[in-house]
Amino acid sequence: MIKISTRVMYGLRAIIYMGLNYDRLPISLNEIALNQNIPIRYIEQIFIRFKKARIIKSVRGINGGYSFNDNFDSLTLLDIVVAADGSVIPVWCLNPLSKRKCPIVEECMVAEVWRGLAKEIEDYLSSIKLKDLVEKAKETNFVELFKKMRLG
Repeated sequence: MIKISTRVMYGLRAIIYMGLNYDRLPISLNEIALNQNIPIRYIEQIFIRFKKARIIKSVRGINGGYSFNDNFDSLTLLDIVVAADGSVIPVWCLNPLSKRKCPIVEECMVAEVWRGLAKEIEDYLSSIKLKDLVEKAKETNFVELFKKMRLG
């Protein structure tokens, strides 16, 4: 089974929440964590990755918090996934950062299948614009859904 990490799921929820509140940015991590039912320590770790990837920036001061860099309109779901997790490589043997090294990966015909899957995933995720997800979220009860989780 291919799994989407909690980092990606939480990170995407946080970024969509920021997009829904674009006119109020910068926004605090506490507000994001509270409204999206995400542990504050976890969202802090995710936002460190997002800052490194230049998706967001921190704004200091009494009304500080986090805002998007000047790239909101061009952000894709792939940008969020890669910033949160580092890649969409579905198997360890293709991951150049893996501690284990596969001695036959270059000759392995099965590895070619996984490369093709990674390419399909990348193409699909890069076709989804963050601003389109935010627009869909405006048409739903996105924020209220995660508030309900706190009550249960």
